[in-house]
Amino acid sequence: MSKPSELIGWNDYSYSYGDREIRTINPSIQSGSTVLFESYEDMQLHDKGQYPGVTYGTGGLSTQKSFEEAICKLENGHISRAFPSGINAIICTLMAFTQSGDEVLLTDNVYGPTARFCHKVLAKYNIKITHIESDIGSEISQYINDNTKLIFLESPGSN
Repeated sequence: MSKPSELIGWNDYSYSYGDREIRTINPSIQSGSTVLFESYEDMQLHDKGQYPGVTYGTGGLSTQKSFEEAICKLENGHISRAFPSGINAIICTLMAFTQSGDEVLLTDNVYGPTARFCHKVLAKYNIKITHIESDIGSEISQYINDNTKLIFLESPGSN
């Protein structure tokens, strides 16, 4: 018997529809935001952060997980996360890696909503935003200090 291919898209996804088994090379698409719990006890586990299953439709349905796993394989990665929009991915990254007292170096050509988020939201949390020229090159070292946690740049830039 031959070894199953590791290529993306050649997986065998099967599921039942009535009394028929359906086999496809892609996972079935699941959409929705509300997830039903089997019991009230499961819902209580969710409230404590201890529920092992899917708790919200935009974070864990099989469609999203299959996509994240495929990206991981394609990029030889360890883990990947999919977001519903680019700005959502940007905001989650900025929030995950910064805290009060940190500094973010932001190039002058970043996406406008990113700059607005930094100045309107991160600033409220005492995170310093320092603008630098997008073509700064090795001179960037003069801006990096002990509080610098992120250097955020775009290539090509938005502005």
